[in-house]
Order: sequence, then C-alpha cells, then structure tokens
Amino acid sequence: MRGLALIPLSILIVAAAGVALCKIAGWRIGASGLLVAGISSAVAAGLAFVPLLLVRGGSQAAQAQAALVGTMVHLFIAIVVTGAVLLLKPPVAGSFVYWMLAFYWTTLTVLVVSFTRSVRLSSATSVPANKQ
Repeated sequence: MRGLALIPLSILIVAAAGVALCKIAGWRIGASGLLVAGISSAVAAGLAFVPLLLVRGGSQAAQAQAALVGTMVHLFIAIVVTGAVLLLKPPVAGSFVYWMLAFYWTTLTVLVVSFTRSVRLSSATSVPANKQ
C-alpha cells in the first residue's frame, strides 16, 4: 500500500509549507500544536487503512465499503482528538486547530486517492462466500 508511505511524506510537505508561510507572514508557528496535529493526523490516517487491509483481495464492493469505513475512521479520530485538545485547553490549542485542519485535508486526499486506486484495481466480480 503506497498510501501508507505517502501519509508521512504529505504531512512533512504541508508542515514545511506551513512553517514557511508563517515565517513569511510573521505569524507564530506554534511548534507544539504542529507536532500534536501532525502525529494525530498520521495516526488517524494510518488507522483508516485497517478496514482496507482486512478485505484485501475481496470483491470491489467489499473494497468500496472498506474505503468508506476507512474515511469515517479518519474523520472520527480527527474529531475526537480535536475535541479533546479543545476541551482540555492546553497551550497547544491556539495553533493546533489550524495545523489540524491542514493535515486533515491533506491526509484525507491521500486516503481517497489510495482507496480509489484500490477499488479500481479490485475485481468487480467475485464468488459470494456462501456459494464456494
């Protein structure tokens, strides 16, 4: 799964671009917010691949359903982490939301491209489990 390798790379690229933008604009970077958002986004995106790994080699319908569940896992983990950070109100919370937003959309894009590729490459026809 190439998508698993692209997740950390995409997070690093977005972080570098964000830090450069903050430096140019003179904004505070919020390194702790960046770190927490980056790690939580990487974990959420990594766990989103689990449903697809469980049905590897399955039918195209099973792959599509696993991809849908994977995007929901990604969303729910991102919401829970963001909610926890905002409720606890640590010093990280100020910049965290902005970093999390950037990382969420970046990792979601990588997930959707990977899931679409997986569904497209799977077989549209398969023998149902009860007919074998």
